[in-house]
Amino acid sequence: MVGGSIGRMTDSTAFDWRPFLLRWSGEWADSLTDGETRGEDDEDARQARWLGLPSASEERIAAMEERLGRRMPPSYREFLKVSDGWRHAGGFVWLLAGTENAHWHNNESGLADMPLDQTRAVDYATRFYLIGMYLRYDRMYFYNWGGTKIPLVLQAAGGPPTAAARAVNTLQHWLAGARITSCGHGSQDGLPGQVWQCRYLLADSPGRVSAPAVIRWTETGTATMPADHNARAVRTLDGTSAPAPRTLRITEQPVLITL
Repeated sequence: MVGGSIGRMTDSTAFDWRPFLLRWSGEWADSLTDGETRGEDDEDARQARWLGLPSASEERIAAMEERLGRRMPPSYREFLKVSDGWRHAGGFVWLLAGTENAHWHNNESGLADMPLDQTRAVDYATRFYLIGMYLRYDRMYFYNWGGTKIPLVLQAAGGPPTAAARAVNTLQHWLAGARITSCGHGSQDGLPGQVWQCRYLLADSPGRVSAPAVIRWTETGTATMPADHNARAVRTLDGTSAPAPRTLRITEQPVLITL
């Protein structure tokens, strides 16, 4: 959906995937209720607390690279050595292809020619950056900022910024000079299963970081939860702010809660 690139993690540096993937699997398993309907593979994964697949050998990775005509980035190669593919990658992505089935995107379905509606574009664009912070990536940015041949467009060449671009700009203003302190999601962090959050110390003046805040959003749908006891205000991506209610309504569009 998003034309983007992640910085040093994927360009030239390997990454220790196993601890992260173990945490991801555990959080996914903990987010499921005992009565939730699951297939046999999902139930096995829940009990094993592991969403991965058997690891790929160097020979399998090399064969994939020869088939695709390009050597893969170090981080992707390390991922495949831990798990040759992945289940439940979030949203509507139920399976990431492994070495046997990975292929170049060719847009046969015409998906790249189908723009998102503004609300969904705002959700995806801002969560793209927030998930990068959750994963502790060093930098993230969009390709095709000036193009229109992708579903999510921030600003076409010669045109005004889209709603998604304005929302990303608001997010950047919120977090200018801020320091991230923690991230988490689901029951193990005291949240509803589909809620994600990152906590920050905001910069209340240049060079001074002291104001605590949390950004929350859902992976899908809407969730309600009690407000933090010291919650002061809820800021939304359209630039508005209101006193924090006793019960927070968290949606797929991130909100900033000042504490």
